[in-house]
Amino acid sequence: MDISWHAMIRRIASTDKSLPSQSGGLGIKPCWVQFDGYPGEGTNQGFNPGFEPNGGRGFTDSIRFPCIWGHTCLKVGDRENDLSYQSPGKLKVVRRDILSFTDNQIGGDLPKDIGLQLPNLEFFQIAGNKFTGTIPFSFSNCSNLIDLSLSENGFTGKININFSQMRNIWLLGLYGNHLGSSQPNEMNFINSMVNCSSLELLLVHDNKLRGVLPSSIGNLSSQLTTLSFAANFIYGTLPSGVGNLEKLERLSIGFNQFTGIIPCELGNLRNLRLLYLDYNSFTGNFPDILGNMSWLDGLSLSHNRLEGKIPPSLGNCRRLSSLDLSENNFTGPIPLELFQLSSLSSVLDLSHNHLVGPLPQDIGNLKGLMTLDLSQNNLFGSIPYAIASCTSLENLYMKANSFQGPIPPTMSALKGIRNLDLSSNNLSGLIPKFLEQLNLSSLNLSFNSLEGEVPVRGIFKNTSAFAIVGNSRLCGGLPELGLPKCAVHEEHMKAAHRNHGYSRDEESMISFARIGLACSMESPRERMDTSNMVHELHHIKEILQNN
Repeated sequence: MDISWHAMIRRIASTDKSLPSQSGGLGIKPCWVQFDGYPGEGTNQGFNPGFEPNGGRGFTDSIRFPCIWGHTCLKVGDRENDLSYQSPGKLKVVRRDILSFTDNQIGGDLPKDIGLQLPNLEFFQIAGNKFTGTIPFSFSNCSNLIDLSLSENGFTGKININFSQMRNIWLLGLYGNHLGSSQPNEMNFINSMVNCSSLELLLVHDNKLRGVLPSSIGNLSSQLTTLSFAANFIYGTLPSGVGNLEKLERLSIGFNQFTGIIPCELGNLRNLRLLYLDYNSFTGNFPDILGNMSWLDGLSLSHNRLEGKIPPSLGNCRRLSSLDLSENNFTGPIPLELFQLSSLSSVLDLSHNHLVGPLPQDIGNLKGLMTLDLSQNNLFGSIPYAIASCTSLENLYMKANSFQGPIPPTMSALKGIRNLDLSSNNLSGLIPKFLEQLNLSSLNLSFNSLEGEVPVRGIFKNTSAFAIVGNSRLCGGLPELGLPKCAVHEEHMKAAHRNHGYSRDEESMISFARIGLACSMESPRERMDTSNMVHELHHIKEILQNN
């Protein structure tokens, strides 16, 4: 007989704990209950703050908790079932300390007196369902709670639970709901958590909570490793007391409305691996002390109002794989120390700032980098030949700067490049034929000073995949482009493509002169490095061999 969720809770609460197993029921017996992902958290289908293991798909390892005589478990769901609202009512259950119904289709409101009916709950895991309504205040009565996982449901309203008696709780998962009531001080529930001395994971991101983050956050558990309030409506300053949480490994408060400076006390978090403060309104300079975080793997300060120079101390973060400083007001040159971080493998995004100066040859050190975005700055000079050493690049965005000269022939070595944007610069010469050979998905060469024949193979066969507008001296290409026919004889044009418009002898002399000039620059930063010189000499060799 089907019964409601409320009736099932009453049955669990009232059933004699000592009853033996019955056919078709779940009695007391030695057993194991297995959880995949965060215990009870399941798969995160909602906002991913960036620090969740396996790209937000949960831990790949299973976590097991023992169930013994007198301490029994009820386990339903966990991806392998698809229980409807009434399904739990078909179960004959006994009193439980661990309830898990993760990743099913169970819905409705939780009973207001659930904490009074089940005061001995230790694990209550219903993440990934369709529960609605407010979170019952009666959970305050469950002083033995270890894991309260209510994430990815449809809960609304304020978080009214009093956590002051929950000294054993180590995971509070509320993310991916609609929590919030448009009232101030919705973050005050943190004040009651200062006694939660076992707390390790506090996940409240992707809700609608408003208010100021209370200073009591600096008095949370010394065991806390993960703290996420991302994607809410939290405002005010970030309390400096966060620097007291010395075991913190992941801090994500992006997509909020924080203002003021980034507290230098964050430099005390020597174990921090992931720091996401993006999409706020932080002001002031980049805290130089952040360079002390030697374990830092990912850092995002994008979409704030930070200013000043990017500190060279970031070069101390030798484990950094992802760095996003885009959409700020940083000035000055890009610190050379950033290009010594061979650990950068995911993203280096410095776009939409006011950075100046040439792009150094040291860019070639980033051999494992997949995405480089330098768009919308004031960078100038030629594109370094050494960029050919960045063989892992898949996305290269350099638009809206003042780069000049030809597109380096060494870029033909970027075999994995998929998206290339060099638009709105001062690049000159011909469109290199090697671009036909690359497996590009998009190419933007618009608004430069390129000239000559437009290729017709590779990506140039699809007019919707590339853009060349704003180059008034181009000709040929596909008829759909509407460009004039090229007046130069085809063979002469092919030679021009190979030699950028010069004869082979002239091209060789120019390359020799380029090497001599670059090696004699007064500033070491502007001198051609060895790898770039080798590229130039190979280029000369190819010219002479084809002569």
